[in-house]
Amino acid sequence: MNKKDKTCKERIQDSWEFTKNQLKEVISGKESIWNLALAWDKDFHESFTDLSPCDSLCLSYGGPADYIRFYHNGQISYVFQDWFDGAEIFLSGEDFKLAKEIKDLLYEY
Repeated sequence: MNKKDKTCKERIQDSWEFTKNQLKEVISGKESIWNLALAWDKDFHESFTDLSPCDSLCLSYGGPADYIRFYHNGQISYVFQDWFDGAEIFLSGEDFKLAKEIKDLLYEY
């Protein structure tokens, strides 16, 4: 089964692992967040989620697209979308800490 045959729910974990490695490069100082991110949208509102509003870090768009969402209620999620399909995972543990470090870095700009 190739990538296009899988749903976003089936692909999101692999995508997150790849993104997580890139974020670690940012935290270590080997890479700039702006070489990785396309946009930093503060107070982003998504009409179909009860958790909005959030701040959204766009990492890629088109097909596929991925984002890290920093909800104002304190939750952080990773979103993976690919043409009429999408999935979201809420981060916890070390993944949450890594994403929080990225958020803190973004607020320095």
